[in-house]
Amino acid sequence: MMGSCSHAADRHTALSSERRTFPRRRAPLHIFEPRYRRMVRECLDARTPFGMLLAMDDGVTHVGCTAEILEVVKRYPDGRMDIVTVGRDPFRVVELFTEDPLLEGQVDYLEDAKPPSNPMQAQAGRGI
Repeated sequence: MMGSCSHAADRHTALSSERRTFPRRRAPLHIFEPRYRRMVRECLDARTPFGMLLAMDDGVTHVGCTAEILEVVKRYPDGRMDIVTVGRDPFRVVELFTEDPLLEGQVDYLEDAKPPSNPMQAQAGRGI
């Protein structure tokens, strides 16, 4: 399964890192490294998301979210791509696999607290 995209049954997920990917947030990405070009092609072919780890100034964390590819904006003759993703399901990495040039991991999905649709509900819930 090395180089594969997200697989719900075994929670084995191809991973990348990004500072702008969070659940429900759109992020434009320029895909230029060969390993990520391969990952995006595989995810597009299989119509599956990939995992994005949160990148910080001091390194990459072991938490992130799945990223659904919404659109391929542009394909370049050399294989690069501009894509738009949206963050979906948050997860934490349980185990990293580094045998392949593409980082992969075993992940556990986390519950994502949805923001209340009514701000008054949020205030009531906080006892305000």
